Amino acid sequence: MAPESRLLLFDFDGVVVDSYRAFFDAHTAACRAIARPGLADEQTFLGVFDSNMLTGLKRLGIEGPALARFIDTLKRELTPRMPSVRCFDGMLDLLAEAARRHPTRILTSNLTALVTEYLQSQGLAAIPPVLGVDVEPSKVAKIRLARAQEPALTACYIGDTAGDMLEGREAGAIPVGVAWGWHDPSRLRAAGAQIIVTRPEDLLNLAL
Repeated sequence: MAPESRLLLFDFDGVVVDSYRAFFDAHTAACRAIARPGLADEQTFLGVFDSNMLTGLKRLGIEGPALARFIDTLKRELTPRMPSVRCFDGMLDLLAEAARRHPTRILTSNLTALVTEYLQSQGLAAIPPVLGVDVEPSKVAKIRLARAQEPALTACYIGDTAGDMLEGREAGAIPVGVAWGWHDPSRLRAAGAQIIVTRPEDLLNLAL
């Protein structure tokens, strides 16, 4: 293995795919399902991802049976919307090249099967291992698992929200923010992003 090899850990929504509208619409339906329609505004939605998604929901008072119903509705509403979501330009080629050069994973708050099926539908020949929220809700735990599998490599967690940056850093990975996602670069920097990239191809040549 080449000395410059790294462990590249990608978020999915907001990094690989432009799923903001699909996710927000599913969030809106889930808020209505628990009789909390007042939480279905975009600033509240974005604030959920200032930390781990489940932590963000609990901060809004969504816990216990309401949380279970919220998540079930979110999954049900998101599933039919995923096929119409588009990849960000260059990201499919980037994933293919990243997997050729480096050990690569997709660690996401989306569902494992949804992400895998979506990438298959886009013709990605070699799909990196995907760990979704159904496998483990904590990105910290998923990042630590991936690092344990590749202990000799520097790990980078590539995300688009403040929560991604915080969880990446807590798990011992270098937090890398993308400028095309859900949170703007200033929000990512405030959460500890070590690097902000503006083009997918820059992810292959990170100056660490």
